[in-house]
Amino acid sequence: MFSKDYLVRQLQQFVQALAMVILNKRQGQQALAQSVIHNTMMDVLGVSLDDVRGLAQDALLGLVSPDSKLQQDLAIAAADLLAEDESPDGRLRAAWLYEAVLKSGGTVPHDVLERIEDLKSGKD
Repeated sequence: MFSKDYLVRQLQQFVQALAMVILNKRQGQQALAQSVIHNTMMDVLGVSLDDVRGLAQDALLGLVSPDSKLQQDLAIAAADLLAEDESPDGRLRAAWLYEAVLKSGGTVPHDVLERIEDLKSGKD
């Protein structure tokens, strides 16, 4: 069974990483921001950022579906972080995660449809 405490720790790691990425990007430290994204993917999901960028949609959803159940909060947190990736492949995977949570009836950001469109079209 998937531990609620473990999920909370994963979410905390994603939130802390997102804050660091945004700060680093604002300070013009893109390489450091990318490093934070990579390290967080490794720490939380056990997969490198390059590997995440290459995953098929169902494999990506498997990373955020322990016990074969989509963890909506985890998927949103991962999507928020991947949305900051410099690679279009990472941003596309963020869109897939947002779409999965939206389709499952989960709570999504109020502007999720705009985010998905921007991520798929390559807008920052």
